[in-house]
Amino acid sequence: MGAVTVTAVAALIGAVVGASASITAALLTQRATDRRDRERRMWDRRVDTYDDMMATIHRFARMRAHAERTGRLPESRGRRDEARGSAQLLTARIEIYSSEKLRGACEKAFAEIQNWMRAWEAWHERDVGLRLQSDKDAKWQVFLQCVRDSKEADRALLDLVHIDVHGKKRKSVENSSEDNALP
Repeated sequence: MGAVTVTAVAALIGAVVGASASITAALLTQRATDRRDRERRMWDRRVDTYDDMMATIHRFARMRAHAERTGRLPESRGRRDEARGSAQLLTARIEIYSSEKLRGACEKAFAEIQNWMRAWEAWHERDVGLRLQSDKDAKWQVFLQCVRDSKEADRALLDLVHIDVHGKKRKSVENSSEDNALP
C-alpha cells in the first residue's frame, strides 16, 4: 500500500468515526430532549391537577367553615352535588398524575368531606326546634368531629402536595381566624 492509499483510508476511517460520533451525539441529545419534554408535560399536567385539587379542597373548606360557624351550608344542594361530581372527576386525574401516597391522602380528604356533609345533613334534617349548635346536641357533636377529621385529612393532603412540589414539608401555620378556608 502506498502512502496515498494509507492517507485516503485514514481519512475515510476518520470521516466514518466522526460522522458516527456526530450521529450518536445527535440521537442521544434528541432522546434526552424528548425525555425532558415528556417529563415537563407530565409535570405541567400534575401541577394543573394539583391546582384544581387545591381549589376544590378550598371550596369545601369554606363550605365546612361556614357550616360550622352558622349551622348552614352556603350553597344549594344542586351546587353541592355538582362539587361532589367535580371532585370525582378530579380523583380520576389524581390517579393518573400523582403518587400512590398522595392518591390515598386525596381519597381520604374527599371521603372526610363526604362524612362531614352527611353529618351536617343528618343534623340539619331534624326539626328546627331540635337542632342545637351546642354540646347538648349529639348530632352536632358528630358533625364537629367529622369537621375535625376533615381538617386533619386536608392538612395531610396539603403537606404531601407541598412535599411533591417543593421537596419538603411546609411549615405549620396556625390559623388565627375561623374564617380561613385552609384547615
